[in-house]
Amino acid sequence: MPFIHPTNFKQLAINKLTDMKEIITEKQYFRQWWILILLGGIDVLILYGLLSQLITGTPWGDKPLSDTGIIILYICFTLFALLFMNIGLQTRIDDQGIHFKFIPFSRRFTSYLWSDIANCEVREYSPIKEFGGWGIRYGRKGMAYNVSGNQGIDITLKNGKRVLIGTKKNIEIQKFLSKIEVINKPI
Repeated sequence: MPFIHPTNFKQLAINKLTDMKEIITEKQYFRQWWILILLGGIDVLILYGLLSQLITGTPWGDKPLSDTGIIILYICFTLFALLFMNIGLQTRIDDQGIHFKFIPFSRRFTSYLWSDIANCEVREYSPIKEFGGWGIRYGRKGMAYNVSGNQGIDITLKNGKRVLIGTKKNIEIQKFLSKIEVINKPI
């Protein structure tokens, strides 16, 4: 067997990964039960006020909106709820690297190539303690892109930047990363 210089290990692992042609894709949306109840409850409450005011003619509240105002409020909140329910995190992991976008705020994928990654691991984290919640967040450990759960892909780039991408496919991604173990370890 020919001698392989240690600096070529990473390229060897990338070449092996390219031969595998394995791709992991994931789409996540804000679908926690409490968010659905909150948005649905507010929407139903506004709808009740709208119907109460328009059908019975009874003003809704101590300082009621005009009929036009309550119609606009209902339409705006419903559109907001629909937009919120379509906010999502799309992730793709392949032979080139890890790619993600936060829909609808990003049109293009942000990509971290394997050659730019110093360390990558799947880990459990505390969204509230480490990043102050879910969404596009900045914390003491870098940026986080997450919509639910407490599992994430923790990426450390060679330039020192850290990024955490939330995932529900932690076991599948861990298996994928173990196939390219050389990439997962810092040089």
